[in-house]
Amino acid sequence: MKLFILLLVSSIGFSNHVNAQVITGTYGAEPPIYGGVSVLHNAYWSLVNNPANMVLNHVVIGSLFSERHFNMPELGLNAIAFQAPVKHLFLGAMIAQYGQSPFTQSRLGISAATKLSTKYSIGIHLSYLITTIKEYGSKAVPLTSIGFQGKLNSHLTIGVCISNPIIQHLTNNKSDDINGTIKVGLGYEVNPNVMILSQMNQDGYGIHYCGGLKYTYQPGANFGIGIGSSPFYYSFGTQLKWHAISMEFSSTIHEILGFTPHVGINYQLTGKQ
Repeated sequence: MKLFILLLVSSIGFSNHVNAQVITGTYGAEPPIYGGVSVLHNAYWSLVNNPANMVLNHVVIGSLFSERHFNMPELGLNAIAFQAPVKHLFLGAMIAQYGQSPFTQSRLGISAATKLSTKYSIGIHLSYLITTIKEYGSKAVPLTSIGFQGKLNSHLTIGVCISNPIIQHLTNNKSDDINGTIKVGLGYEVNPNVMILSQMNQDGYGIHYCGGLKYTYQPGANFGIGIGSSPFYYSFGTQLKWHAISMEFSSTIHEILGFTPHVGINYQLTGKQ
């Protein structure tokens, strides 16, 4: 019964992040600051959210991320990642763990990106998802994402990420399928301090929208708010950077299930960003 309740609550809440499963959805505490917009950021979890954005990071970075959906430990996601530029390539690796026994998921992934020109780049993410239900055993499936990002003009940025173009079947139940997802985002820089972010997501459950406003108070201090649909939610948070360390704190408020906290910490291992 406990397993059934956890799966039911999770299935309702996962639409908040526009994906059937948390562990295959959005990573990092920065996207929730802006309503869940994930394909435009050059930050620390681009290796999963849109690997093409890794080309915007020119240093070696280590990242930790944790969130508790609706503040329930049983619905917690924890992850660690590293990114590094290697000649003309930008490489990344990550490990993630979701849930608690009797239902857990683990994900191992690698990413690579390269520049197509001074304004455009492309990237790919490959990972392996292992789902374990204590009473039934484990099942492993591969996951794939392909990303693109570009600077259309001095004010407008685009990001696209296509995930799991081939549907993966965890069980014989269609509701357990990992469906393909297409995310398209646009960012408009109003001025050096203000940016408007928007994103459309299409998956096996329909089309969803999210967006947010980013305000840079000063270099190393960003604040933001955001909203999303299906069902409605709103979010807010901040990103702070001090020397080689940066931190993100954000919260998402679901219209039915309540509060989800997100926190991330990142350490710049080499060079200057």
